Amino acid sequence: MKSFPRSRLCRATLLTALGLTITAIAHAASITGVVTNKTTNKPAAGDDVVLIAFGQGMQEAGRTKTDSQGHFTLNLPDNGMHLVRVDHQKAAYFEPVQPGTTTVNVTVYDVEPKVEGVSAEANVMRIETTPQGLHVVQNYFVKNDSNPPRTQFSNRAYEIYLPPRCQD
Repeated sequence: MKSFPRSRLCRATLLTALGLTITAIAHAASITGVVTNKTTNKPAAGDDVVLIAFGQGMQEAGRTKTDSQGHFTLNLPDNGMHLVRVDHQKAAYFEPVQPGTTTVNVTVYDVEPKVEGVSAEANVMRIETTPQGLHVVQNYFVKNDSNPPRTQFSNRAYEIYLPPRCQD
C-alpha cells in the first residue's frame, strides 16, 4: 500500500469534502412562482405560500409569503411530488408540483361569505346499505358565474340539513 504525505492526504480529504458540499448545493432545487388575484387582475401580495411534501402523509416542507409583486420562492427538500398551497383571505388554493418542475403559478380570488352568481347545478344522492346500516353520500355540483370572479367561503358557506331522525 502506498502512503501519502500527511499534508497531501489532508488536502485530498478537504477537496473531496468540498466537492460533496458543492454537489449537494448544486442539487438543492427551488421552485418559484407568482400568485395572481383574478378578481382584481393584480398580484396577490402578502399571501402565505406553503410547500406540502408527500412523504409519510402530507407534511409542511416550507413556508414563505408573496412579495409586493406576488412572487415567491420555496426550497424543495427532495425530487418527489409536492403541492403548493396559497392561503388568500382564509381560503386555500392548491397547485401540484410535478418532479422536475421549477415554476408554479397560482390563481386566487377575493373571498366573500355569499357570492351573487354561485348556485348549485345538481344535487346527487347515493344511498347504500352496509352491515353498519344505511350509508348516504350526497354530492353537490356548484356553478360559479360571479362577475368579477370571487370565491364563496365562510364557516357556513354551504349548509346541509338533515331531518331530525337522521342526525344520530
